[in-house]
Amino acid sequence: MTHHPDTTLPALPTTIRPGRHSSRRIARLAGATAALIATLAAVAIAALLSNGTVGAASVVAVIGLSATALALALRRAVQHSAGETQAGADRWTDTASSHAVLDASAAAAERERVQDTIRSAKQTLDTAVNNIGHGVVGIDASMRLVLCNDRYLEMYRISREEAEPGLPFEGLLRRKARVGTFPGCPEAFIGWMADRRATTGEIELADGRVIRVTNRPLAIGGWVSTHEDITAQRRAEAAAEQTVTFLTGVLDNLPDAIVVRDARDRRYVLVNSAAEALLGVSRAAVVGRTADQVFPEATADRIVDDDRTLLDTGSPVLVTERAIETPASGPRIVLARNAVIRDRTGAPMVLLTVIEDRTGRMRRVAPPPLRLA
Repeated sequence: MTHHPDTTLPALPTTIRPGRHSSRRIARLAGATAALIATLAAVAIAALLSNGTVGAASVVAVIGLSATALALALRRAVQHSAGETQAGADRWTDTASSHAVLDASAAAAERERVQDTIRSAKQTLDTAVNNIGHGVVGIDASMRLVLCNDRYLEMYRISREEAEPGLPFEGLLRRKARVGTFPGCPEAFIGWMADRRATTGEIELADGRVIRVTNRPLAIGGWVSTHEDITAQRRAEAAAEQTVTFLTGVLDNLPDAIVVRDARDRRYVLVNSAAEALLGVSRAAVVGRTADQVFPEATADRIVDDDRTLLDTGSPVLVTERAIETPASGPRIVLARNAVIRDRTGAPMVLLTVIEDRTGRMRRVAPPPLRLA
């Protein structure tokens, strides 16, 4: 009877500790094992065909390995793979820790960069706002102070400590009222701002200064207000008005008619009392109008011709004597002295005409009518 050797192969390890980097090692091990099994199967089939029986001993003998050597080789391979798997897991843990440290450092660097950007933007905004000639104040939707520039503080005599961001706007108004730079009622002003209407107005402070205030509501809520000190402008306007009043009083006491026109658009800007009497209309019917809007066509054309001659020749004075048709006093004989008043650059500024009414004189010196004998 034929002896059949032991057909049981040594058991392979069945437990492998998984790790992040073990999959490739296990795959390679599985591939090698599959190839070995395929070889063993081929040898067994060949032996079966020749002998009719097959055993593990005959198979391993053919490929030159003992069962014990095969088991030890496979066990060492699996143990080596498991060892590399554990080492890989340890390396992954170390790498993950390193990445966490790097991520925290990157986040801190990003926060610092954002803070630097915010600080730079705020500094730029402060510089820009403080270089504006007007006072500027910003209020948020909850009616609290967001910003105000140095000019605003100077204008209303408030210290920087008294205008800290976050201060209720009503509190800012009360502080202005205490130093005499807010003439109104804080509550009424807050109520007016609640209507969210863009406005421009003027306020006069107790010390005589005049401030022009422009309020603009923001789409996101809140306000931006600009404050311009126009005291010098108002004083200059008042002085000019006094000068005009004085000059008008002087001119109204002269016997000759005096009219003044703007050299640019030729509109009348001044008419004295004697000119009102000569033309038969009030100065309100003349000022702001041109010659063709005041006089009949023939007279207006002559006035335009005189202007052209005076300006083209550069002569300081042009004297004419002729008959004119007035708006409401009929025909007149007048002697007109026309002059150009120029500015510092030599450009024409106004056209001055002094008119002497000679109608009565011409009638007195007219020869008597001829009589037939």
